[in-house]
Formats: sequence, C-alpha cells, structure tokens
Amino acid sequence: MSVAVQATGSFNRQNLYDCVKRVPYKEVRPKHAIERSLTPKIPEATLLWGERLLDKGFGQGLDFIKNAVANANQDKKPQIIYATAIKILERHQKFDLLDQVLLHACQQHPHNTRFKATLAKRLIKKNKPDLAIKILKPLHENGHGNTHIANTLGNAYIHAEQPQQAINTLKPLHEGGHGNTHTASILGNAYASTQDLSGFFSIKDDIKPQVHRDFLQAKLNFLNNEQQKVKDILRPYIEKDFDNLGHRINVISLFSACLPNDSQVAKSIFESLNEDVFQRIMMQRIEWMTNPLKVEVLDINFSDAQRLFAEGASAVSAADLKKAGIMGPRPPHPSA
Repeated sequence: MSVAVQATGSFNRQNLYDCVKRVPYKEVRPKHAIERSLTPKIPEATLLWGERLLDKGFGQGLDFIKNAVANANQDKKPQIIYATAIKILERHQKFDLLDQVLLHACQQHPHNTRFKATLAKRLIKKNKPDLAIKILKPLHENGHGNTHIANTLGNAYIHAEQPQQAINTLKPLHEGGHGNTHTASILGNAYASTQDLSGFFSIKDDIKPQVHRDFLQAKLNFLNNEQQKVKDILRPYIEKDFDNLGHRINVISLFSACLPNDSQVAKSIFESLNEDVFQRIMMQRIEWMTNPLKVEVLDINFSDAQRLFAEGASAVSAADLKKAGIMGPRPPHPSA
C-alpha cells in the first residue's frame, strides 16, 4: 500500500511521517519516493520524501520540495508547508531555493510577519541589512510587529552599522519587560558596538547564555583597545568543546585577533580545527582586525521555523518589495 493511500484516512503530520519512516533508510531512492508519494494531493508527503532524499544525499529531493511548495495551497495548512520547507532547506544549506521559497511564502501570505522576519534575516546574511530594515521598520513603527520583528530589526541596524538605532528600538522593549533573551543579547551587542559601558553593564545579567554574555563583554573591551582583557575573558573557552559551532567561531576568531600571526598559541589553536571551520574563523579574524563593527555574532539563528505563524501585520506592498530589491520569480514547478 502506498504512503499516500495510508496517509489519507487520518491526515496528520505524525501519522504521515510515520508512514514515510517505515521505508528502510537504505531503500530510499528517488524512484521509490516518486512511486510512493501522491504529489498533487498530499504536498506534505512530497515534502517529507524530499527531506529523506536530501538526508541521503540525493539532489532530486529539491524537486520534491519545489513540487510541495508549488502545491502548498492544496493543503489545509499551507503555511506549515512553507515553514517546513524553510526548515529543511536551511538545515541542508540550500540557500538559493530557500530564498525563493521565502519570497513565495511572503507573496502568498502577505500578513505573515514571521515569513517577513525570516526573509529579512536572509537579507542580513546577504549583507543587505538596509533592505531588511526597509521591510521591518514599517511593521515595527505601525504597531504590527512583535518581539521577533523588533529583535530582527535591531539586528539589522547593528549590521548596517547603526547600533544606536538598535538601542532606540530594543531598550524600551527590554525595560518594559516585553523582550526575551534574544532582545537582551542583541541590545548587549548594540551597547558593545557603541562602547557604552554603563548601558552594557545595566543589562549584562539578562544576557544568556554566559558564553554570549562574556563574548559581548570581550567585544566591548576589544573596541576599547583592551586586548589583554579580551584574552582574559575568553581564555577559559578556548579549549571548550561547544555544541554550538557559532559560539566556537565567535570566541576563537576574537581571541586570535588579539594575537600576532606568528603566535604559537594561535598556531596550536588553528591546528586543532578542520579546514572549513579554520577558513570561517580566519575570515572573521581578519574582519575583527579591519572592520570590527561588521563582524556577525553567529549564535542567534536566522530563522525560527517553529514560530513562523504569527498573523496580523499589514502587508508590505509589491511596490515596496520591488524597491527593496527582493522581487523575483517564484520557485519553478518541477515539470517546467
């Protein structure tokens, strides 16, 4: 019996996923997936097969995800299709298609502020924070936003080298008790970027986790040209095995920026890294030494797929999207 037939009786994601999972991992093949999914009628089945194919290294999984997105409106909860596709594509680092799906989601669901916030984060990642600000600022100022929108806007201001605007955006939120740990972290980053010691220490205890708090304090010291303090703060973390790769890149790149190129300490640290992590750290190290205000803090994810469904914001017009430079073709149908 096909997965599609099994799934139609009691349609919920867990039952559907269980059906897909019953196929032994070693048997997952593109042809097998095509035979077992009923693409036009159950886009979520198509999406789950795409995920399994990508997990096993088959590029054809992208065609399944394109197909699921193209047929998302046939599903009772199309926003879940988009959000799940975004999560899968992010995890597999398929960013070209991710950007197309995000744009498609924003066009199909113009009131969904979460999709817009995620699209803005992608623009930040593409070093276009001014376009992210253009999308988010009207939502925030018109009262259609929420904490997530405000946090993303604050982050965009920091990347646009406008940390004082980030403080103006997030300080009232934090002081009013309407922020969260991300609010405190981004606000702390803004205070560090402006070298505002009193502002930073006024919220320091609210910044979590501790490694992030210590890193931002080290950043503040670095901008104040107090490199020994940077090394003292970050040294305990150098040998630590972080679960979060972003923490490790943040710490080592800033710590090593305080060391000479021929330092034996730096050499011993770099020798323990794999090639990919080494290259990312070296790029960030150079940026710390040349343009520290542009360095990205990596441990705040740019999407939050489980919280993409907030409604209520007025739409950003097509004209505004075009001015922001983010209008483009929708994801192509696999048959095209």
